[in-house]
Amino acid sequence: MNLYDKIFKPKTMRLANGKAVEERASRLPVILLALVYAVQFAVGIPMWNDVMNKSTIANIHTLSSVCAMLLFLPCSGVLSKLAMLTVPDNAEEAQELSMPVLDERLFKSPAVALQQAKNAVVKMSRRAARNVNLAAPLLLKMDEDTVSAIKVRENLIDRMEVAISNYLIKMTDQELGDDPVFPDVRLRTC
Repeated sequence: MNLYDKIFKPKTMRLANGKAVEERASRLPVILLALVYAVQFAVGIPMWNDVMNKSTIANIHTLSSVCAMLLFLPCSGVLSKLAMLTVPDNAEEAQELSMPVLDERLFKSPAVALQQAKNAVVKMSRRAARNVNLAAPLLLKMDEDTVSAIKVRENLIDRMEVAISNYLIKMTDQELGDDPVFPDVRLRTC
């Protein structure tokens, strides 16, 4: 562990699968601050010792925003392509790639919580069936776009499996209330 990590301690986060991950603080603010002080020492910034009022702060903010825009202007094509890849093309695709909502506040009503878990399992099984239907034609002819779509959906299915398993485990740890249970909370096949 270096000096920077000792001063700015990394945050430790626990993922859904139980793995611990460290998130280190960015070094960019310290580098920029050192750069500003180096410029002040070498060249001198005329307004360094002046008292700043609201208009000066607004002007500096505007100047820094324009500089950031000019810095990223050459990368606008790449940033645009990344944004287009990140955002789904249509509402159906967005719905397809969304995770089901498994709210722990529903544990107070076990029947509703179990119904939510059932809905999530059904949604996961539909996605798995869609993957199988997409993968079958790949045996005859390979298509990279279809393979990448299958991989994205498969990663989502894996995350859903972990989320549903954790949800059901937490639900079994809860004390069951006296709520009337819905008569039909059994899991059925599609």
